[in-house]
Amino acid sequence: MFDPVANENYYEYLEIYNQDNGFVDLTSWSVGDNDASDNLIAANDGLMLGPNQYAIILDPGYFENDGIYDNAIPPDALVLTIDGATFGNSGLSNSVAETIILFNASGDTISKYQYTLDNLPGYSDEKIRIDGPNIATNWGNSSIYGGTPGGHNSLSPTEVDISITIANLSTIPQIGDMVQLDFIVRNIGFQVVGDYNIQLYRDVDFDSTIEASELINSIPMNSLAQGDSAIESISIESIAGFNQYIAYVELPLDGNVANNMAIASFKVGYARSSLIINEIMFKPLDGNMESIEVLNISNAPIDLYDWAISDEKTSARHRITEQHIWISPEEYVVISQSEISISAHNVAPESWPTLNNDNDTIVLYDLTGAVIDSVSYDVKTWPENVSLERIDPHWDSNISMNWSACKHPSGNTLGDVNSVKAPAVDLGMIAIEPHPGRIIPGESVVFDVIVENFGSEPVSNYTINVVNDVDFNEIFPKSEQIVSIQIDSTFHAHKQHEFELLWTNIPSGMHSIYCFVVADNDTVEENDYCQTSVRVGYTAETISINEIMFSPQTAEPEWFELFNGSGISVNLQHWCFSDSNTSKKIEIISEPVIVAANDFIVIASGDLSEIENEVIVQSFPSLNNSSDAVHIFDNIGLEIDYCSYSATRNKVGFSLERINPHISTSDPDNWINCVDPRGNTAGRQNSVFTERLAPTSSISVSPNPFSPDEDSVDDNLLIEYRLPLLTSAINVKIFDITGRMVRFLCRQRPAGSEGIVIWNGKDDNGRTCRMGIYIIYFEALSSTKGVLIPHKSTVVLAAPL
Repeated sequence: MFDPVANENYYEYLEIYNQDNGFVDLTSWSVGDNDASDNLIAANDGLMLGPNQYAIILDPGYFENDGIYDNAIPPDALVLTIDGATFGNSGLSNSVAETIILFNASGDTISKYQYTLDNLPGYSDEKIRIDGPNIATNWGNSSIYGGTPGGHNSLSPTEVDISITIANLSTIPQIGDMVQLDFIVRNIGFQVVGDYNIQLYRDVDFDSTIEASELINSIPMNSLAQGDSAIESISIESIAGFNQYIAYVELPLDGNVANNMAIASFKVGYARSSLIINEIMFKPLDGNMESIEVLNISNAPIDLYDWAISDEKTSARHRITEQHIWISPEEYVVISQSEISISAHNVAPESWPTLNNDNDTIVLYDLTGAVIDSVSYDVKTWPENVSLERIDPHWDSNISMNWSACKHPSGNTLGDVNSVKAPAVDLGMIAIEPHPGRIIPGESVVFDVIVENFGSEPVSNYTINVVNDVDFNEIFPKSEQIVSIQIDSTFHAHKQHEFELLWTNIPSGMHSIYCFVVADNDTVEENDYCQTSVRVGYTAETISINEIMFSPQTAEPEWFELFNGSGISVNLQHWCFSDSNTSKKIEIISEPVIVAANDFIVIASGDLSEIENEVIVQSFPSLNNSSDAVHIFDNIGLEIDYCSYSATRNKVGFSLERINPHISTSDPDNWINCVDPRGNTAGRQNSVFTERLAPTSSISVSPNPFSPDEDSVDDNLLIEYRLPLLTSAINVKIFDITGRMVRFLCRQRPAGSEGIVIWNGKDDNGRTCRMGIYIIYFEALSSTKGVLIPHKSTVVLAAPL
């Protein structure tokens, strides 16, 4: 054995055999190469080698280390060693074929052989026919891993001798592939062999020995003639990791069982992300270790044997361990510069890739060299002794949102659950987008809703609720719910679901819309909802302009009053107004302001005393005293009302009042100067308010007769009129019985829909008229409508009785 798998300083060996019928005394015998030799020394039962007995010559260092051949050396073998430090000059070379020479006590060469270099590590050179010459054709590579120290060579025939080998795999299997193992059985003995069995063992502990618990198949085989061979194939499913199988031929009376066993080993890669990088300590405090925590997120144990890591210099890979360290599902292992004290697995490789403090890449390789996981980090500044933790182990490694600084007071959770680990169930509302966001009355709106599963597990059902926060108090009773849907499909982690939800019959106004996602066991509440707004316009004159102060007293603010005659509450949030220049709209207020039905609100450029419902607008446009207009626009920009005025309606300190809010704003007859002594009725009913017009015109006089004799009894005649006009100009003339006009009582006097004219009985010259019958002629003229309404009546002017 010139190329053992273990340390060559301890585990090289030579074997000799006594084929004579007598004992041989090996005292002063020596063995070596062409350059040096060493005397044989007894190790167990002296130096007498019996007939047909094997002697195994072990390296002197073997006895101070693990006796890896102890189980393979037969009890009847003579165990020897040498008095030198190594075989020959400096041990048996693996690169140069050396000649091994056995000398007797007289120094005569008893046997010599130059070995070949075509052996795999762990397989010795064996002589085939023990009585044959030491030529290359009579030697071969042992069919047994570790060789046959002190026993019958695996290549040497006996009367009954059957051997088995396993053909090399033609391809490297992938995980889950069916692997075909081809067994070649040869009858190398001198007799025909009867029935035999091929047994296949899975060497789960990699100790190269067969155990009953490792048996996975047994195949009965028929007899085999001398010199013949048979091939048998068995298909097995490849398992990720290092695979080792042992084939054993079970044959009674086999004189050489050393060649009855063959070993096949091969590597099968692991699935990508079966073992993931879960935490990185790249900037520890002085004296602490750089560390990488990995986590098994697969459903099967993973063997770390022959895995490796690297930083961004992928050409320099660092083997993690040569041992078979098994990591169970959901189990951690911490790989660190040096060993650290933690409860989890801790492995310290012989070499370490120094991790940069600002940016670097960490790559994890399986035993086949395939990349299983990699993480790149890039931070401008990072606190010392704080690890970088993965939020969700099942989410992509190189999504920056999947990593966060450790929140644990110690700065790390190496070997334990990450402090920032995502909960199992966490649905979050990403967005709710209305289309359109501004709609006219009667239209519907479609909500585009996006929900994401931030948790680490799939969710099988959940609910989406859309509510309209009618009173803007962020309390959501059942009555405010407008849409609710139940979703029963599987919602996988880190995926998004998109929906379109329809809302119909939407009332006018500003609507504060909240969309909630509800799932069982979701304990993360802060991301369960999104908020948006929907603006629904109003119909014309829902709110009407009711009073305008465009010519106030000096230092008083300009203002206008709105009246809600719609019968429903109106929210003025985001409403606008302008003067005659409608290209410069001014927002009244950006916050919710509710005007109740049949209520007033004043929009002013400054503070008005004793006004409760008032909104002060800092950028109030200056209303011209000669002529101008006030336009009102709702929350989506629709014009709801407007009023234009001219200088003829200008009376300094007195507002322009609407007579009836239910009559068109554009009707000039519906406007007149305030008659209240205070000059306005801001925030209350107008002084000229008329609830409704008379259906027809009429006049009446009283008292009739009347006596203007200044005795304070029936001195004045009251001429009361009712007109189907909001405003008009009236003329009142008094004629005597002959048709002569004695008094032009009213000439183009402005009048409303009703009123009283007083006659004191005097003519145009101021003289009291004589007793008699007089004719009263009344006419009302509407200049805007071109209407003339005449009336006549008679009255008796009498003297006191």
